[in-house]
Amino acid sequence: MSGRSHDAQVFPRDRDHGRGAAGDGLAHRLHRRPGLRDLGGRRSGRGVVGCADRGGGAVRDRAGGGVIEDQKSSPYEINLGWAVSGSKGPFNGRRALAAERARGAAWGFVGLDVSWDSFERLFAAHRLAPHLSNVAWRTSAPVYVAGRQVGYASSGCWSPLLKQSLALAHLRSPHFTPGTAVEMEVTVEHVRHRAAAKVRKLPFFDPERKKS
Repeated sequence: MSGRSHDAQVFPRDRDHGRGAAGDGLAHRLHRRPGLRDLGGRRSGRGVVGCADRGGGAVRDRAGGGVIEDQKSSPYEINLGWAVSGSKGPFNGRRALAAERARGAAWGFVGLDVSWDSFERLFAAHRLAPHLSNVAWRTSAPVYVAGRQVGYASSGCWSPLLKQSLALAHLRSPHFTPGTAVEMEVTVEHVRHRAAAKVRKLPFFDPERKKS
């Protein structure tokens, strides 16, 4: 993930020591970037844009907290491109962000819909019923296309509403296109397997009645 802008970066929680989960907030490292907007649409000049953490706690600014280059993400890589103004400025990082917007992000933050039939077969091979956790899992799970790792799922859970096994994932371009067939690593009885999945656009649940 080299060649990213160092001027305006956003860190998803899952890249910070593996503690991200479905529903957790994103830690925004936006140090005095007048061209970036906070979640309410206001221009932000502060170090951290407020967002909710699990349990309602504030997300701390982790600048200088041992984050390496491969753990950094641009706004476009985690679906926060709407927070970057293309007309305001000048501001630090504007040209780098404009270039990334023109060529497309190298990574995408997407959903995964894990095939139930594929998931069930992995457990059936061990004469076990599928194990569904009642809380979101928070471990990194590699994601593959044609046997090659193209990213990782950072968290997931079983959705009682949608009756689907869902996950959040960071995938390399061009594999984050909705509908792309991938495989996600699943461990059954201490043995690593791969379950079939498809890339989904976020959010998973977006009914028309919520848009009126």
